[in-house]
Amino acid sequence: MDGLIALGAGTVFGFALDKAHTNVPMVISQQMEMRDFTMMRMFLTASSTSAAVVLALHALGLKERKAERGTALGFNMLGGYGANLVGGFLLGAGMYLSGSCPGTVWAQIGAGMPFTMSILAGGLLGAITFGYLERLGRKNPDFLKRNTPEESDLIPSFLPYAIGSIAFVAMGAGVLAALDTTFPWQDSQARILAAAPPFANYEHGKLDAQYWDPALAGLLLGLLQIPVQLSSGKALGQSSGWVLIASYIAGFFDRNLDKNAPYLTAVREERKPLFQVIVSTGIMAGAALSQYLSGYPMLAPTYANGAGSNLNAFLGGFLLLLGARLGGGCTSGHGLSGMAQLSIASLITVAGMFAGGMIFAAASGNFAEIKF
Repeated sequence: MDGLIALGAGTVFGFALDKAHTNVPMVISQQMEMRDFTMMRMFLTASSTSAAVVLALHALGLKERKAERGTALGFNMLGGYGANLVGGFLLGAGMYLSGSCPGTVWAQIGAGMPFTMSILAGGLLGAITFGYLERLGRKNPDFLKRNTPEESDLIPSFLPYAIGSIAFVAMGAGVLAALDTTFPWQDSQARILAAAPPFANYEHGKLDAQYWDPALAGLLLGLLQIPVQLSSGKALGQSSGWVLIASYIAGFFDRNLDKNAPYLTAVREERKPLFQVIVSTGIMAGAALSQYLSGYPMLAPTYANGAGSNLNAFLGGFLLLLGARLGGGCTSGHGLSGMAQLSIASLITVAGMFAGGMIFAAASGNFAEIKF
């Protein structure tokens, strides 16, 4: 049953990403440049919806809400969240370079985006590299030390969880409304597609449509928390699945893997990574199905070139997984599930993610001058 839930959730995930075009690498890179807010529109909706779902499941007694725990680097700095911040920063830098993230790359493969195999290769190498470095880092007893869910809870003990969660959802809705006024999603979709159909004929949720409002895609992603949270998969996420695949690749070349990189072999005993691998399969299938139903719409030339080069894709993929494993989660794990739990650790990781992407964008000279 869990396998079917994973496959179904992944299919909806990939379908929604492709319909919103948040699997287009340039869309992700331009979000970090503050030039395109398609990704932010979907992200805010998904995160807010996830928070509402987590609140409802908690209130109904179906799934207890526990905040994602913080992870330390081991230098007694940053309040025990050093690995979250640095990992998020590396993840964001990788997102900017590759125009991808650990979950989105599967939707890019399903949609036939260029340079995705280089992202995949870089990501697997990043996961393997972290597996070997983790053993060395453990010489410091505080490396990757986790705090408690209570310590990482964004809601003060004197404030009811429901009030904090509702405030989080309301804040997300407010920012979303402001974005929609300043950066209309229709303008972004018109730039992304080579020949966008007239928006006057747009109908929400048509399966054969060439594009969806990113907020609709985000709503679906958030609602996926219901089956996923109630299954053994625990939460939406993707980077643990990468480690499972990487462990078997590394084991093929290293017969002493259990000694040299016990982090990589330990993951084989867990259920969550396999759940995520099945979700990944569904994501590819969902994106491919979306492309088929919409007639394989052509992207505008600027958006059709993927990450731009195999080098960008490979380096970006490497940083994606190195950062995600250091920070204990990726864009969906922290950004959707963790923030929905109102976790300080996830909030810091996501802040580091955007900081990393935006700093790399600024360093490359591509950061936008926003005029209101």
